[in-house]
Amino acid sequence: MLASIAAMVVLSALGLHVAFCILAGLLVLGLLTLGPGGLLTALSTGLTDLHIWDITASVALITILGSVMRELGQLDEMMDGLRSLGIRGRGLMAVSSALLGLLPVPGGAILSASVVDEERKNLKLGEKGPATANLLFRHLNFFIYPLSPALIFLASPDVLDVSIPALIVALLPASLAHLASSALSSFYGLRPSGTSPKRPFNARDLAGLIKGLIPILAAPVLGSLGLWLSPSLCISILLSLLLARPSREVLRKALMGLRKSKAHSFAVPVLLALLFRAVFKASGASGVLRALLSKVPVPEWLALCVLAFFLGLATGAVMLPLTAILPADVSMVEGVLAYAGAVAGYVISPLHLCFIVTAEYFGLRQVDMYPRLIAYAVLMVGMTSALVLALSPFY
Repeated sequence: MLASIAAMVVLSALGLHVAFCILAGLLVLGLLTLGPGGLLTALSTGLTDLHIWDITASVALITILGSVMRELGQLDEMMDGLRSLGIRGRGLMAVSSALLGLLPVPGGAILSASVVDEERKNLKLGEKGPATANLLFRHLNFFIYPLSPALIFLASPDVLDVSIPALIVALLPASLAHLASSALSSFYGLRPSGTSPKRPFNARDLAGLIKGLIPILAAPVLGSLGLWLSPSLCISILLSLLLARPSREVLRKALMGLRKSKAHSFAVPVLLALLFRAVFKASGASGVLRALLSKVPVPEWLALCVLAFFLGLATGAVMLPLTAILPADVSMVEGVLAYAGAVAGYVISPLHLCFIVTAEYFGLRQVDMYPRLIAYAVLMVGMTSALVLALSPFY
């Protein structure tokens, strides 16, 4: 197990894509614990599981949806709608980042960066606080959006085996801690010397906001009615195209979005992570991990949370730490705290693409943002732990 984790961390540090890191860890774990024959059996079991393929296809479709909406200009229409509703200044920085964070596209923080930067200039603020807000608020989707790839993975039968709505409720303390920590670390000490211009309310802007939200919210609603995720997302993509009024130009832009989506870069790591979990369970490594954690002179939930945080920081990934360290029989409390630690580590990792593009857009070095980001991580993990442990009898 330790050799598997070491292989993933080292390869990640060398700059390899997360998919190759997980694949290497899967092979090391499977060959050392199951042998070639046992590894093939475990992989065969995973590859014939329809739920695994539904989750993998869903992640690819989510990425395509975000890219298509961006090419069709539907994201810009949503931002105009928010301004028309009177949301501006710091509120617009937070809401625009969180709203566009529902669309997991590579380096997606760049989508909201222009909105945040415009408000920063209106308020005559420096770059560091707004840049931090642009990075942090967009990751609220990790805790509340039913189509977040990480949530789909965490709720899957191979990890916590719970419904996504139940998991979102369990993550509510982490959601609140994330929002509070993001606000404090982004906006503390900022004193605007300018004002954000008002945009008069008009029905056209509001219609643009509603049109943008329909495809984003359709799939979770259909999923709650019992439809599998991948068909639900196909309907969301279709709705996005229909709302754009189909034409040759719309089709051209949609195909451009499909090409730019790089859906495979999201879907393949998820598939490999789910296969890793199948091998992990078959190997009996969960019992070994439990034994190791029991020897650490701290509560098991704390050991999992801290380990997940540092693996997230080292690898710039969320699913990789969870794939590697969560025991097969992990409790909801342990799972939530480990997840919170992994997300916090991932968000502030120098390997995190959203962090990279945010710093570049605002003309900052990553090190310039770390004082506020470290404050976020400490506050977020601390508040989440306190809230979850206080509410643990209800889990």
